Amino acid sequence: MTPTLWGRASSVNVQKVMWALAEIGLEHERIDAAGKYGRVDELRALNPNARVPIWQEDGLTLWESHAIVRHLAARGIAHDPVADQWMEWTTSTLQPSFIAIFWQMVRMRPEERSAEVLAKQSEALNAALGILDDRLEQSPWLNGSAFSTAEIAAGSLMYRIHDIDWPKGDFPRVSDWYARLAERPGYRATVMTSYEELRAN
Repeated sequence: MTPTLWGRASSVNVQKVMWALAEIGLEHERIDAAGKYGRVDELRALNPNARVPIWQEDGLTLWESHAIVRHLAARGIAHDPVADQWMEWTTSTLQPSFIAIFWQMVRMRPEERSAEVLAKQSEALNAALGILDDRLEQSPWLNGSAFSTAEIAAGSLMYRIHDIDWPKGDFPRVSDWYARLAERPGYRATVMTSYEELRAN
């Protein structure tokens, strides 16, 4: 079968896989699914969580974005224990507060937003960005030597972190790193894209 990615292009987790696929130049089919695209029964048949992304290739079905990125990395993206550490840190520390802020500022109407939640989650995200900034003072790449799977995991959040209006601190090395990511054609094509379909009406 043609390698197939299930998931809508506006999902950050799907974008991680899309970006990895762009980096390795692997041709594939993508099927819009989840969110307004539905197809929940088909998704549940492939993933008991009925969530995207889902990757199918040569009889293999994989879900969870970082697992898929690790699988694809064997085709030409650096992946090592240090990169893996930063991928896990993205899951545990960086992404939860980003998602909470994204919901507050994009997915909710202004009258639904909570100033208390925004303040709390902004503090958490700024703390995480401070950790990232300190790491990037030591090395231009998260694994210490090269563009890696860690960039795909954490970097996929940076476009929206920089694009949405929230009380973000000053993190010059994160900003420089984001600028380097934005120079990559795959990043521009898969991550720096519209998320207007997610905005609350």
